[in-house]
Amino acid sequence: MLLMLVLSIPLYTCASSSTPIAAAFALKGLSPGAVLVFLLAGPATNIGSLVVLLKVLGRRAVAAYLLAVIIMTLAAGFALNTIYRAWGLDPRATFGTAAVFVPDLVKDAGAVLLVCLLILSMYRTRVPEEWVWLRDRAARLTGIVVTARGLGYAGCVGAALLWFGSGLFTITPGEVGMRLRFGRIVASDLEPGLHFRWPWPFESHRVVEQDLARRLEFGLPPEQSREEATRAQLRGRMAFGSNPAPQQAASGVWFQKETAPGDSFLLTGDGNLIDLRATAQYRVNDAAAYAYQIAEPEALVRSTILAALRGAVATRAIDAVYTTARDEIEHQTRAAAQSMLDRYRAGIEILSVDLLYDHPPDEVHDAFRDVASALEDRLRTINLANVFAVEKINQATGEAAAMTEGALAFKDQRIAGAQADADAFALRLEGYQQAPSLTKFRLQLETLEDVLPGMRKFVRPGAGDVKDFDLWLVQPPGAAQGR
Repeated sequence: MLLMLVLSIPLYTCASSSTPIAAAFALKGLSPGAVLVFLLAGPATNIGSLVVLLKVLGRRAVAAYLLAVIIMTLAAGFALNTIYRAWGLDPRATFGTAAVFVPDLVKDAGAVLLVCLLILSMYRTRVPEEWVWLRDRAARLTGIVVTARGLGYAGCVGAALLWFGSGLFTITPGEVGMRLRFGRIVASDLEPGLHFRWPWPFESHRVVEQDLARRLEFGLPPEQSREEATRAQLRGRMAFGSNPAPQQAASGVWFQKETAPGDSFLLTGDGNLIDLRATAQYRVNDAAAYAYQIAEPEALVRSTILAALRGAVATRAIDAVYTTARDEIEHQTRAAAQSMLDRYRAGIEILSVDLLYDHPPDEVHDAFRDVASALEDRLRTINLANVFAVEKINQATGEAAAMTEGALAFKDQRIAGAQADADAFALRLEGYQQAPSLTKFRLQLETLEDVLPGMRKFVRPGAGDVKDFDLWLVQPPGAAQGR
């Protein structure tokens, strides 16, 4: 605290800039008393103001001023540290949460009281000369004389306009609005856009996000904002910057084990405990029923889905929950929860239920993991055998079909060949019948060609055809040499 006092007295920090600096000090582990000393002494003193005070008031007044600042800030710092130690509070975990502790009624009452005090101060204080001059100048230019009664009427008109303007409200896309008159619903399906209702206390409105998919988690730590996560992390440390002894595994790896919530452990049909974590998504399909038929929609949906999930898990063995029954559990849980919500007329539709994590408790996790691995190996072997059998059957079926098609093709080939031979023989017979001698001569030549291939042959005409016939046994000049 003395160090913060020495630093803050000459340093120039205004009230708006000292607040985030003090917040950073508190989150870094500085004691709340030292933070308060910085907040009080920083904006109150600086080198520039001290120089002015020395010239205007003198050394004795400045010394008294500094002494008062030092005594009051140190006393306030010690008192605040005493309160924090007595109540066991960590300033880093509670910093900035004062607005949550103060009820809204107290805040509204304070705002009304402040406005009343301002109005009372205006009545007690004489109107400044500048305002009077401005009033007279405006009256000469516009011809409107500003009086107390006129200001009262203008204030009433402004208040009435503000009161009527409070009846305007908007509905964005994806939302459904409802208008109520003295608590009774007069319109339950207002579309997106600008709407008007009678101001309070005659009418009111309520807007429900109908197209928004809401998410619930079971067995998982609740999602925290960045500020809440920081507070939760700092809450485990000692106050005023001290840190507890860290945890370290035998392998040298730092760790922090997170305990699962109580609703993650479920009882299966064979009497085993299972650590099961799931998520569910739902949306609103009836805005009026969702807003006024049930008091706590999220709690109702959570308890309904959790009851349906426990019922689905309780009818199956733990091995089935690990391996084959996950999809069945998800569909059964969704159907059972939707049926219960429909009976409750909650106006809620369950979109999906997904299992994220299913394992036995930590004490028997290794044994169950070995059993699950054995079951997976058995299923994998069975699947491989089934695949091999199907492959062999398909291969044999394909080979049989290929042999059958080959036989049919050979059959068609032989039939076509025989038919072609028969057609050729019929054509030859027809030619022979038309010219028998010529056919015989052609057949003789073809036979000789087949019997004596590559030999030089001479065909001599008949005796009646030798007249005027010359036979050349040598090649003509320039022709290729033949055999």
